Amino acid sequence: MLTITEETLLLLHDERRADFTQTLRVGSLDVVLAGSVLADLAFAGRIDTDLDSLSLVDPAPLGDELLDPTLAEIAADAEQENRSRTVAWWMEKTTARGPETLRVALERLGELGILESRSDEAVHLSSRVSRSRRYAGSDGEIVEDVRLRVMRSLFNDDIPDPRDAVIIALADASGAFRGMLSESERNQIQERIDLFRQLDLIGRSVAAALETAAEKHVPSAPPLKTIPEAPGLPLIGNGLALFRDHNAFLVRQYQNLGPVFRIRAPGRNMVILAGPEANLFMKKAGTFLRLKETWIDYNREVGAAQVIASIDGPEHQRMRRETGFGHTAKVMEGRIGTAVRVLREEFDRSQVGAVLSGLSTWRRIHVEQIAVMAVGQSVLDYLDDIAIFLDNLLKTHLARMQPRFILRLPKFRRAHRRIDELADRILAEHGSEHGGDGLKNQVDVLVDLHRRDPQLMPETDIVEYVLSPFLAGNDTIATTVAAAYYHLLESRELRERVATEADALFAAGEPSVRDLSRMDVTQRVLLETMRRYPVSLLTTPRKVANSFEFAGYRVAAGEEMACALNLCCFLPEYFSDPFQFDIERFAPGREEHRQRGVFSPFGMGAHACPGSSIVHALGALNLAVAACEVDAAFPTRSGAAPKMKLERAHAMRPKYEFRFLGRREGAFGRVASQ
Repeated sequence: MLTITEETLLLLHDERRADFTQTLRVGSLDVVLAGSVLADLAFAGRIDTDLDSLSLVDPAPLGDELLDPTLAEIAADAEQENRSRTVAWWMEKTTARGPETLRVALERLGELGILESRSDEAVHLSSRVSRSRRYAGSDGEIVEDVRLRVMRSLFNDDIPDPRDAVIIALADASGAFRGMLSESERNQIQERIDLFRQLDLIGRSVAAALETAAEKHVPSAPPLKTIPEAPGLPLIGNGLALFRDHNAFLVRQYQNLGPVFRIRAPGRNMVILAGPEANLFMKKAGTFLRLKETWIDYNREVGAAQVIASIDGPEHQRMRRETGFGHTAKVMEGRIGTAVRVLREEFDRSQVGAVLSGLSTWRRIHVEQIAVMAVGQSVLDYLDDIAIFLDNLLKTHLARMQPRFILRLPKFRRAHRRIDELADRILAEHGSEHGGDGLKNQVDVLVDLHRRDPQLMPETDIVEYVLSPFLAGNDTIATTVAAAYYHLLESRELRERVATEADALFAAGEPSVRDLSRMDVTQRVLLETMRRYPVSLLTTPRKVANSFEFAGYRVAAGEEMACALNLCCFLPEYFSDPFQFDIERFAPGREEHRQRGVFSPFGMGAHACPGSSIVHALGALNLAVAACEVDAAFPTRSGAAPKMKLERAHAMRPKYEFRFLGRREGAFGRVASQ
């Protein structure tokens, strides 16, 4: 059986936003979780409550990490003070444990297969539970979903069991029903709610204390401040400073102006949110922001009604679930040997002694790998067209770094025609003997979705969704691995650590995706690369759909807004010596990235990048194989590392060259060729 705390959390889960309801009276879960923990202890016979006091009955631990910390505090206090305290006092005390309570509860619900946290950091009901509306607790007992039980009790004549009556009392006291039910529905059932709140003394006392604590946790609203504006030049505003070094510029404005400020540049007037609290706000900001306007010109150019990044709300969540296969590490399952073959063939085509571009080399490798895995076909003949098409489209319509007439020039129009030709070829060969390795691929997923729901996936949109996985590989994975490989070339010691780890893994045979995600040194190299060289410091700009308040400022509906999501990566108060490349900052005992809200390289909330798993898996695979099999050095006379330049396009891109000295066979090469 699940605890009251766990089931209260499930009741509050908002399936549309894949998060927990934001309509709670207190604005957070902490007070509600405190009340549910005390209710659990009362039902377990460890405490007793009345409307005035809470007393210890039995100090024996329950062996439950969710409840025992609070029980231990109550027992220690009772022994020291030899008296009972009020329920309200313990509500206040236990509220401070809210974040830890939430963490433990989510981990347990994940282990039980009830909730799952995906790459976008949103929390979803597992597909099994969302379909069956039943789940098993730690004792294996199958129970009906708490929301079904509660709603049946509220809208029918069913009398809830005592535990459900307490959950109803807690939900009502917290104001959660305001987010679940319409006003007319709440009016219809209010008498039953009031009745259920009287059924159990525990529920009455804890709910009363919860309401009192809730009022204490509603902060008084200070007068709203005027959003400060970053100083700039006449006419061009902050355009020149952003072009020169937008990372340094944004860090400086955050340090001088605080977590909310306005920037101006030709064609752009935008509010910036920055800092840890801004990152956490983005996790739950779906109600206030939308992306439709940002992507409308992009959609028109590619001939799609909408791309996944331009959709908001429940439709976006469904589209991510339905089409995410090609963007995640799932696409690698059964194809790891194929990915290695692509990497080896790229270097086999290179002349020994040739000087290669770091970014161009890894772009070629990653786009081809993802294309072969996701759609079952090579795109080597189209790699230049993919780069030209994507770079110019995003520079024009998202970054607004170049005028629109660029998209009318012959170079871009030719690339566009070639991309259309590629998409037609992929769709035409789907299912033929030339169409892949026989495993499920992205085209299968899209064709099936079109068959089931042609309104959600019309024929006009299939082309864009077919191309999107390897178009995305043009930047996110390629730039990360290119920058990481620079540091492997720079440090022989680091390269040998990665190679040693890879040899040990590959010696056991072909690794799984899970094996790759567990590579300690290699994963820390990737994490530090993403911290030191984020693909973009800013999120894609959004339109403010509904006004909101943040850090004492009102951001009005209609504003354009972005979050400096990776700004904290360059602040010494969070990352020591932030411009030093240091993978040990992610090691156990240090773990600087674990600080709340300071490190989220793939974004937060519904629109977080879905490709985190493939970056960690494919990125680790390629670094590991390259460390074992590729001899390379910098083309300087001494072999010393030249300074890596960072070019700003719509994303930050590393620029350096290396000399290819030859390829040798490693442990995985022998496995892959068998």
